[in-house]
Amino acid sequence: MTKMKKWAVLPLLFGAISLFAACSGEDPDNGGNNGGNNGGDELPAVWSQFNSDLNIYLDGTFVVVETTDIPDHPSPYFAENDPNYEAYNSQDFRKNPNSIAEQNVTFRIPADPSEASTKTSTRL
Repeated sequence: MTKMKKWAVLPLLFGAISLFAACSGEDPDNGGNNGGNNGGDELPAVWSQFNSDLNIYLDGTFVVVETTDIPDHPSPYFAENDPNYEAYNSQDFRKNPNSIAEQNVTFRIPADPSEASTKTSTRL
C-alpha cells in the first residue's frame, strides 16, 4: 500500500468509529440513560442543556417545565423600548401586529415515556 493510500483510509476509519460510538445506544452525558428517569429522584442530565430561564423539576413520574415564554435572544417582536428589541435588517420586512409578551406556561412531560400500544393517525 502506498503512503497516499494509507492516509486515504484514515477518514473511513474515523467515520466508522464515529458511527459506532454514535449508535451505541448510550448517552455518555447521561450515564447511559437515554433521557428516561431511571426510577430515581434525579432529573436526567439532558434537561440541563436548556437555558436558565426555565424552571425544570421532577414531580413524581413527570418532568415539569415552567416558563414565562420569553425568548433568550433579541427579536423585532419585542416592544421597541424592551432591551431585547432588535430592528429587523431588511426593508422588505412586514411585522405582524403581535408582540412578545410574558405568559406563564407549564409543561408536564413523562420522565420515562413508553411507546403507545395503539397508534392514532394525525393530519399533517
